[in-house]
Amino acid sequence: MWGIYLVVGIFSIVRVEFMHEANIPPIVELLPRWSWWVWALIGMGILCIATLEGSYRLIREATPHDNWIDDYHTRWGKLPQVPDYLEDVVMGYYPGMLVSKEVQLLTPSVQFWARLLPSQRDQLLELVKWLAQDPRDYEEEIHRRAPPGGEPNVRWI
Repeated sequence: MWGIYLVVGIFSIVRVEFMHEANIPPIVELLPRWSWWVWALIGMGILCIATLEGSYRLIREATPHDNWIDDYHTRWGKLPQVPDYLEDVVMGYYPGMLVSKEVQLLTPSVQFWARLLPSQRDQLLELVKWLAQDPRDYEEEIHRRAPPGGEPNVRWI
């Protein structure tokens, strides 16, 4: 509603200041001459644009993503923070550090891997994949760090 008043005001200022010699009638005289269907079309156009924008936003948020990083980025428009439980694995970690392509991961020990919950392991492997590394190779490196004769608690994908 206020947008109509803004348009009328801007048109009036432009007409008075810049086009005073042209015989353009004030917008107040033009608006009542518009047919009811013109106003209906304008309203329908605004309604369609608002509906399409809202639908696009809902579809974008409902689309499943490959990992938690892309999902967070789609929902909030920024990259997430590195989870606190990864402080031993991320080189140069500090609280509030954001996930980025410059994040460097260290290969964790078997004990660290065994302490992680399955969902935390999945998050770490998704981060590895997001950093363009192969999660299978990353898990294999963890397996190789196991002491001789000891079998690490590793879940193969």
